Amino acid sequence: MKKIFFFILFIWIPISAQAYIMPGKQMIENMVQHVGSTASLSAIHSFTLLNQQIDGQPLTLEESVIYQFPNSMHSEILMNDKQKLHVVSPKGVVTIIDNVVSEESHTSFDLYKYLLLERDKNAVARRLKISGINSDVTSYGKFEKQAVYVIGAKFPDMSVPQLWLEINTFRPCRWIVTPNVYEQSLEIVYQDWQEISKDVWYPKSIKYIQNNNLLVDIRLKSLKVNPEITNDLFDVSYYRQMYPSATVYDSPYETDMDEVQKTIRDFQRAFE
Repeated sequence: MKKIFFFILFIWIPISAQAYIMPGKQMIENMVQHVGSTASLSAIHSFTLLNQQIDGQPLTLEESVIYQFPNSMHSEILMNDKQKLHVVSPKGVVTIIDNVVSEESHTSFDLYKYLLLERDKNAVARRLKISGINSDVTSYGKFEKQAVYVIGAKFPDMSVPQLWLEINTFRPCRWIVTPNVYEQSLEIVYQDWQEISKDVWYPKSIKYIQNNNLLVDIRLKSLKVNPEITNDLFDVSYYRQMYPSATVYDSPYETDMDEVQKTIRDFQRAFE
């Protein structure tokens, strides 16, 4: 009987250990701690649109982003006299494309910055909930041959919004923001996190992928901790007064994937 008991115990302990998966709330808390925070950051990115060509080469622009933690952000992309501006503050959000206030408060290509801005566990939890992620559902997964935590789905289910975290650092590596509908998906991939100051981290590479095709390749060029900034950079009311509003498209978009295509067209229109 003793031999049988120890055999059952030997089998049961590993199975129980493998069955346990950390709750989403705890994963989010660890993520915030491992990314770290400071008063403000300014970043310069190269922003390459793979589906927009000039002389046979993908269009590469420069994007500047200023984060004032925990809830304000100013990002800008310029090309000649064209501009894409995105401003976030506690008083609201506004996106301006080609000197016109967009009908949407943000485009799909602004989403990657929100996960970098919101460095409070409650704010991150709200962001995930808004994007349709059920943080009560968690699992282990595998991404690029590495083990990961999955919030919002049971791996390998890719049909619902979900966030993947590196298993050792808890830093985001994959954010699926659109369900895998009609064999298409929209995902944001964060790679090559670097420590920019003590316990403060930022990714050097961010990619947008749709239906396994790379749409946007964002690379970090420079980063500054606690730059000198003025609060008017985040004055949403000022920008709404400064630029006119207009409806770019008359026809409604019925699916999430239509919205993604519309975002691409809006973004390209600013630099045509």
